Amino acid sequence: MTTQPSAALAKRFAQSERVVSSDKLEKVRELVDQARDFEKEIEDLEERLNNKRKELHALYHETIPAIMSDIGTDRVGLPPKGNLPGVDVKLQRFYSANIAAAWPEEKRQAAFQVLEKTGNGDLIKTQLIFSFPREERKKAVAAYKAFMKQYKKAGGEVRESVHSGTLKAWLKDQVESGKFLSQETLEAIGGTVGHIAVLKERKE
Repeated sequence: MTTQPSAALAKRFAQSERVVSSDKLEKVRELVDQARDFEKEIEDLEERLNNKRKELHALYHETIPAIMSDIGTDRVGLPPKGNLPGVDVKLQRFYSANIAAAWPEEKRQAAFQVLEKTGNGDLIKTQLIFSFPREERKKAVAAYKAFMKQYKKAGGEVRESVHSGTLKAWLKDQVESGKFLSQETLEAIGGTVGHIAVLKERKE
């Protein structure tokens, strides 16, 4: 024979459950508050890290090379300090070039024309993209094997690009082989030629 708990006992059970639930809810709130603090702290650290990277980039690419060039040296040594090892900094040539996909099409075409005019059109990667209606899939497959002028419903598109690594290597070759590149050409291909300070730890 089972007996039902008294009303007073049932009330105590309900109150106990509410206390437990309230404690857990408060704990969740504490953890969420902690997570919110962490989110803000990470955001601040990432901002500081990005700023430090920008400052370091400026030191290596602008400030240090400029001063070293002014004093006529391409190498400077720094002795050990505390727990920090001795280092040598050396100026090296820096090359960068990129016909960005995000550029306006007019600007990209101007860059391609510069490469064509200087006899370097073979750097340009060209993709022919054709579109067919779904019901003409067989014709689309055939078009890969033969030119498709006969397919009146097909729409064609030409996409041109130059891999930034290829363009950078070409720029380096042009400069180091003594060929003249005008500022207009450099600007057209998003090119930069300069010096970068390279830090190397001294080995004991």
